[in-house]
Amino acid sequence: MKCPKCQAENQDGAVFCSLCLTSFEVDHKTDPSKFYLKSARFKKPNQSPLSRINKLAFVVLMALLVYGFFAKDNYRQVEDIHPDLYQQPVQTEITNQITRRFEKDGYAYQLTPIYDYELNAFIISTRDYRRFSLKRTDNLYPLDLCVLWGDNVKAKVYQSKALTFAQDRRQSSWRWSKDLDFNNNEVANVHLVVENDALQNQLDMLQVGDQIKLKGQLVNVKAKSIGKTGSYEPSDVQLNSSTTREDSGPGACEIISVKSIEVLRKAHFSANSLFTFSYFSLVLLSLGNIAMFFLTTFRG
Repeated sequence: MKCPKCQAENQDGAVFCSLCLTSFEVDHKTDPSKFYLKSARFKKPNQSPLSRINKLAFVVLMALLVYGFFAKDNYRQVEDIHPDLYQQPVQTEITNQITRRFEKDGYAYQLTPIYDYELNAFIISTRDYRRFSLKRTDNLYPLDLCVLWGDNVKAKVYQSKALTFAQDRRQSSWRWSKDLDFNNNEVANVHLVVENDALQNQLDMLQVGDQIKLKGQLVNVKAKSIGKTGSYEPSDVQLNSSTTREDSGPGACEIISVKSIEVLRKAHFSANSLFTFSYFSLVLLSLGNIAMFFLTTFRG
C-alpha cells in the first residue's frame, strides 16, 4: 500500500503512513473492517462507575481539605466574643513563695512563683517549639500563645487587614498600616509551663481564634545543666516573667505555670471538623486505592 503523499510503501490495511503520518482515506462502505480498525485506535477505554466515583471523591476531598486548612486559622472571621475577654488580667501577689525544684531533660529546674494570674484572652497565633528547637530547655514551656483582650477584642480591631501579627524566636510582634485604635497594653506573648500530661494535651488542642481562660502563676525560672549540653544549649538559664502589661521587647513575655485551662468559645468548629474529616478521608481513600492496586496485581 503506497502513501499518496510521500509514496512510501506501507502494509495493507494501514491507517497512517509509517513515514509521514498522513491519514489514509478509507471507504468505510466498501471496507468496514478498516473503519473499525481506525475507530479502535482512538477510542478511549471506558471507565468503570467505581473509578469515576473514586476520582470525584478525591477531587471533592482535596477541595474541602484546602478550604478547611485556610478557614480554620482565619481569626478575622470570629464575631462572637465572650464578655469575660473584656476584662483585664488579674494578678495577685504571692506572699509565701515556695520554689519548686525538679529535673527534666538533663536540667535541674527551679520555678519560683511570684503572682497568681488569671487571663481571659483571644488567641491570635500559636507557636510550638517542640518541632524545631535546638535547646532542651524549650521543652519546659514548649507552647507560646499570642493573645489579645480588653478593648482590642471588644472593638474587634483584629478583623482589620491593616493589622498583622508575627510570632517567632519566643516573641510576638504586630504592626498596622493605617490609623487603628490598637492598645499595645492589651496584647501579649505568653510562655506556658505545664507540669502534667493532661494539661499539655488540652493546650495542644488549642486553635487560632479560640477564646480561653487561663489560670496559673507567673514564675521565674532557673535551670542548670546536669549533663552534657549540645552545641546550642546553655549550661545555665535564668528567665524572669514579665509582671506588667506595659513593657515591650525582650523580657516582656509572661511565663505562666498553668494550673487550669478552659475554652470559653471554640473558633471555626465547622472548618476544623471539615479539615479533620477531609484529611482522614483522603488517607483512607489512598490506603484503599493502594490495597486495590496490589489485590488486582496479584490476582492478575
